[in-house]
Amino acid sequence: MLNVIDNIEDAITSNITTVKIRRNLKALTNQFAQYELCYGNQFHINASGKNIKSTGFTIQGQVDTVYFTDIPNKRADGTLDGSGKGVIAIVKSDTELSQGQLVVASAGIVDYMKGEVIISTVNITSTQRDNNIIEIQAFPESNDVIGLKDLYLSFAVGDSTINMVKDTITSGEQISGVGYKTTSSYANGALVRG
Repeated sequence: MLNVIDNIEDAITSNITTVKIRRNLKALTNQFAQYELCYGNQFHINASGKNIKSTGFTIQGQVDTVYFTDIPNKRADGTLDGSGKGVIAIVKSDTELSQGQLVVASAGIVDYMKGEVIISTVNITSTQRDNNIIEIQAFPESNDVIGLKDLYLSFAVGDSTINMVKDTITSGEQISGVGYKTTSSYANGALVRG
């Protein structure tokens, strides 16, 4: 896909494509259930969390909209513990949609190495998406996302955001690179899946 973008026009010198992977959780509403989502690709681990994001839903005993997120396992000093695992939490967002207020501290586990999200027993009462769907996304460790076994990949053009940034070094505007701004492929600030 990156090669196709680069070859569309000679004016395109390169591109940085941020890849997100998503699975749809089909919620069994108004009943207790457990869920397992296998992505077949290793997840990127941001030590501060928010690697896993979801669309909104409600759970029994909570009137506010809540979201799934992750909290990576850490040592006492705050560094990742090396296990490649974390806890799935249920949070409700503040008005800025960037910080979460903890509703359920341990609602499951995430295995970043295997690319698996396991949701413990929960009673989901409604979802923001139609047909009782909760979209759960993760950032893959590699942009080389593959469909393993029975997983199929689908590129959602309509759900993609395209931002063009002028390359001031290649254009000759800035030959020394002073003032050139870089961006991360792991834009991870928001709590909610967009």
